[in-house]
Amino acid sequence: MKKLIFLGLLVFGGYKLYQYVSVAYDKGPVAADGTPITQLFVGSNCGQLCNEMENILKTRNINYQLIDIGTSEGEKYGINQFPVTRVGKQKVMGAARYQLISVLAENYGNAALTPYENMAMQRHFDVHGKPLVVLYGTKWCGYCKRQREYLSEHKIPFVDLDVEANTSAKWAYDTLHGGGYPLVYVGYRRFDGYKGQELSDAVAELL
Repeated sequence: MKKLIFLGLLVFGGYKLYQYVSVAYDKGPVAADGTPITQLFVGSNCGQLCNEMENILKTRNINYQLIDIGTSEGEKYGINQFPVTRVGKQKVMGAARYQLISVLAENYGNAALTPYENMAMQRHFDVHGKPLVVLYGTKWCGYCKRQREYLSEHKIPFVDLDVEANTSAKWAYDTLHGGGYPLVYVGYRRFDGYKGQELSDAVAELL
């Protein structure tokens, strides 16, 4: 019983955490040929959080512009917090490491993923490369139940993966750094915790 209570608190804590990190959208920086430009906004005393985001870009061989918001160069962008990472039209707020990986994959494809992440992501697309809605969850998770009901009520087809009953799904969930339930993907795009209209908007855009 204590284990179930602890797991419930862990899932809820992860859900609340991800309410404070998100991906925003704007016109964003793009090159003349339409390809996205990546910018990492940092500031003084940012320390480990900014270093972690920069390390993701470096280890995945992403060309990026490093912009200090405390300088005159940084002030023109109107960003007053850090770290913030812009990849084309998408803007990752805060040190949302795994959201950033998802955004990089959406903009740069499999080249932005590790080999294992690439293998895990393959189940998020059909044989023709069309994005699928994939839900990683459990039977006992209340937010998972709500998410399944939302998807069903809005007639959104989805792949329902129980990570406790399916070892392959558990491997993919761990490889993609799942930190709570539900974890939902629409192709490369990641959603941590229960989502409503935000998820519907992604389905309309990507599917």
